[in-house]
Amino acid sequence: QGVTIEKCRVLESSGCASVCSNVCKGPTQDFFTNDVGLPLTMVPDYETFSCEFIFGATPPSPEDDPAYSQPCLSQCKVLSADPKPAVLEAPAHSPAVEGGAAAPPCSNLQTVVKGAE
Repeated sequence: QGVTIEKCRVLESSGCASVCSNVCKGPTQDFFTNDVGLPLTMVPDYETFSCEFIFGATPPSPEDDPAYSQPCLSQCKVLSADPKPAVLEAPAHSPAVEGGAAAPPCSNLQTVVKGAE
């Protein structure tokens, strides 16, 4: 079963892929999967700022989750405050940059594994 959040407040207000993954997606998936006992996979849409909640689906590891390799979004408010961003103008709708190469993940993304902190 799935539920679509039409406008995610976290993603819309921050415009930041790393805030989405580190503050909302990861902790929410962890809470539902490990504390509630209901596996949840969240799939953010960085173009529309919506998010699909897929209940009953075990979330992928951060290494296998596309959200954790998302390039910085051009409208990122965290990016404008970061003195050394990895990507300055990666478009929200495409991970590709000039020359067809994939943009590197947002420099603020962290793949912290629970229990390894």
